[in-house]
Amino acid sequence: MFTTRSIVAAGLMAALVTVGTMLIQIPVGISGYVHLGDSMVYFAGVIFGPVIGGLAAAIGSFLADMLSGYAVYAIPTFIIKGLDAVVIALVYKLLSGGSASSTRKITAYTIAFLCGTLLMASGYFLFETFMYGMEGAIVAVIPNLFQGAVGGVISIPFFLLFSKSNAIHALEQR
Repeated sequence: MFTTRSIVAAGLMAALVTVGTMLIQIPVGISGYVHLGDSMVYFAGVIFGPVIGGLAAAIGSFLADMLSGYAVYAIPTFIIKGLDAVVIALVYKLLSGGSASSTRKITAYTIAFLCGTLLMASGYFLFETFMYGMEGAIVAVIPNLFQGAVGGVISIPFFLLFSKSNAIHALEQR
């Protein structure tokens, strides 16, 4: 499972998640921000599957929080974003049916990233309830859902490009 190739690929994907998260940060809510990293989290899950994709998303998101001054969020982010990629990978694989039509793949991907977005918002809600109380956590739900949805929409062109080139299928075969 963990070959040199998969470790290198996970490291590169983690770096893309980190850079994507830190490159542009548009604040939303009390503690979150919209960024390109979510699109890479979703992409990691679909391309590399639940284990490698989940680790890449978790590590990359953790590093972004540590380097961006959100260290208090680093451990919860590691867990939440890792699970996010795992859920997306599993939902996509379940719904896409392997070598399905483009329409089915896009539909599966959209449903997968929406499931991931709900998981992400729920995970941060639980953590922020502990940090800010119920009122503070509720205030952050809509911004977190918005953040996830933006990441999903941004990731669709990447998904389409890789899907049309059969790169996703080729990577799944490795």
